[in-house]
Amino acid sequence: MKQILFAQNHFQDCPQYPLLCEKCGKENIPRDEMQDHNEKECPRAAIKCPFNVVGCLFEGPRPAVNEHVKEKMVSHLMDLTKEFRALKIEQPGYQAPKSRPRRTRGGVEAQEQASQDVLTNLETLCQDQQTQIDLLRGQVNELTSAVERLERHSNESRMRMETPLQELTIRFNRQETRGFEFEGRVCNGSYIWKIENYRQRRQDAINGIATAVHSPAFYTSLYGYKLCLRINLNGVDSGVGRYIALFVHMMQGDYDSILEWPFTGRITLTILDQSEGTEFRQHISESLIAKPNLLAFQRPTAPRNYKGYGYVEFAPIEHIRDPQYIKNNTMLVRIQIDH
Repeated sequence: MKQILFAQNHFQDCPQYPLLCEKCGKENIPRDEMQDHNEKECPRAAIKCPFNVVGCLFEGPRPAVNEHVKEKMVSHLMDLTKEFRALKIEQPGYQAPKSRPRRTRGGVEAQEQASQDVLTNLETLCQDQQTQIDLLRGQVNELTSAVERLERHSNESRMRMETPLQELTIRFNRQETRGFEFEGRVCNGSYIWKIENYRQRRQDAINGIATAVHSPAFYTSLYGYKLCLRINLNGVDSGVGRYIALFVHMMQGDYDSILEWPFTGRITLTILDQSEGTEFRQHISESLIAKPNLLAFQRPTAPRNYKGYGYVEFAPIEHIRDPQYIKNNTMLVRIQIDH
């Protein structure tokens, strides 16, 4: 019986007896380590803020206290500064010891010891934060380098793609120009100019952005004279705002040296009626005879002769607004040359 009682008492007192932490559930904690576990390890143990010695009343589970210390760092340091200032007033000439002070029964020494513990904890926390900052800085630098590499790769890829695209664009423009030139060469003096985006071009003329629009070049024959049309959609001179103006300009051609100058012939200019019913169409048409004495019909000394010949008041703007002359926002102008 005595042995049983002795064993029971031993289990109750044995410093190595394994215990269960009722807060976090950790098992097999020696009895003599349970207090240390509660004070330093247990995540669920309620602990006080390490700045309680300077008046902080916060307490709670260890993770909450650690987060509290991070959030309230500035206010804690202010409280700590006030405490040291008060300590200096109470102990004139006092200098903080370089080594950990010996515990005495004096209240000042105890307070200094607690403050030293707070500073030690603070230094540890600052070191941990600095380590995290250095780690994050390294990660940011790695990400920055990766982004720079990706940007360089993207720029190189874009440049590799842009060069062939630019070449294709140049080739397309050349082919388009050749197409216009071919169309102009084989028209045999009868050419239809398709003026697209009429409303915007008209507004640009009103605003003074582009008062004149020139047609692609065309020829009277395969080896003949080269010309172009000029239209002022908001008029010129006395016809501004009231009449569309239409002119013809001579241009430098490939075979001017074998042609007869000045140019002579009959030119008919027409704004075509695009109505569905052909029997109701009313084209706006005017004819002129080239006058050899005018500069407009002399051999050009520039790519396009500065002087043109035509009509300042070719057609009333109000009349041209009718749907029969503007279809799908497009106007059609025809020139017929009888040379």
